[in-house]
Amino acid sequence: MERELGSVHFITHRDSPAQAFVKGIAEEKMRTMLETKPDIANTLIPNFPVGCKRLTPGPGYLDALTKDNVEFVTTDLECFTETGIRTVSGDEYELDAIICATGFDTSSVPRFPIYGVDGVNLQDLWAQEPRTYLALGVPRMPNL
Repeated sequence: MERELGSVHFITHRDSPAQAFVKGIAEEKMRTMLETKPDIANTLIPNFPVGCKRLTPGPGYLDALTKDNVEFVTTDLECFTETGIRTVSGDEYELDAIICATGFDTSSVPRFPIYGVDGVNLQDLWAQEPRTYLALGVPRMPNL
């Protein structure tokens, strides 16, 4: 994957014709994959150039969002409940699992505790210096 991405690094050159071309292709592909739910496309398709922040969603992600048993909710979260979440609009969603996927930012210690193996707290692990494995995982922490 790294070799393939490295071979097309030129598409990350800001405001280049190649970057604009690839952005157009990526957006068209995303819109095609989300054509049955255009509201999702309008919410998810980024307004920044390719390579600026992150790549387009991986295989299966957009397909999963268009399934009949998936509800795409953009309303702000009010709180977690005993059985799921409640949005600020008052809608409650019963869930089997909640995944807090807010990005992998190692520039600061989390403001809330995250407990891993043997009750170790990520706040304690990163108190002196954030350490990761290949920027993908943290020793003794849960990893999806």
